[in-house]
Amino acid sequence: MSDEHKFIEVDSLTIEEVEHLILSTLLAIKKELTQKAHTIVEQDAERLFATSVTMSKAKNDVGAAKYMRFAALQGHVKAQFYLGMMFAKGAGLPQSVYHAYTWLYLAESQGSIEAVEAIGKLHPLLQAKQITDAKKQAADLYENINDAIIQSEKIV
Repeated sequence: MSDEHKFIEVDSLTIEEVEHLILSTLLAIKKELTQKAHTIVEQDAERLFATSVTMSKAKNDVGAAKYMRFAALQGHVKAQFYLGMMFAKGAGLPQSVYHAYTWLYLAESQGSIEAVEAIGKLHPLLQAKQITDAKKQAADLYENINDAIIQSEKIV
């Protein structure tokens, strides 16, 4: 008989054994649902990123920026990098070296090699206080993004 069709004779168990069985079953269900929630968020962010790329290829910079931001706010590192580049160039949104630096710094902090070079080019265009503020804003974004991911896990 397979594990998924295994029946346990509850009458022969102690209360502690039943409680342990229930708790271990609930923990296994929670683990599976959390893994599924991660997969859904990752797939959604990837879908939003792909939509943005498609819009960009169609020369719809405003739409591309909108969907790139959605993906970036879901923690998609490549989207964070490209959103930073879009701010640097003013593609589909207002040009802002400050906002570009913020998104690029966030992407760099999560391992984006491409962001390192881009930040190096923006660095001389900002004052020290702007750089400090942009790094703080990137840290706040990181916290907000990860809090949202944790909240989505709790909902499931």
